[in-house]
Amino acid sequence: MQLYYQQYLITQRNLVLSVRLKDQAFETIVAPPQASAANQAALQTTNLINFQNTVVNNENNLVTQWYNYQTQRLQVYRDLGILPFDEWEAFDELFPPVRSGGGYAAAVGPDGRPAVARSAVPSPSVGRN
Repeated sequence: MQLYYQQYLITQRNLVLSVRLKDQAFETIVAPPQASAANQAALQTTNLINFQNTVVNNENNLVTQWYNYQTQRLQVYRDLGILPFDEWEAFDELFPPVRSGGGYAAAVGPDGRPAVARSAVPSPSVGRN
């Protein structure tokens, strides 16, 4: 699991590096032309396209490494017998309580509503007439 986490961190740093290289290539293209760099416009454009492709590849690698790490982490939890099997335990793991002031606020989901409010809303019945 630690190996997958370290690979994820390395891939994350590679993504940051490739974004910086792409930005630098773009800045080189939009910079005022110099007398000695007049013939290198095609090379600079090729560099920018290559760095953009590298950014996309590194983004894909980052998602793959994150997926591998999460898979290994959940397998370790399962093997240790501490895998959250209740939907609310899993919810609390995905959306931990937000610390505000001296205590903890209610867990907030991706839509910004508290978990308590979400459970109070009745779910629509499918197939009702």
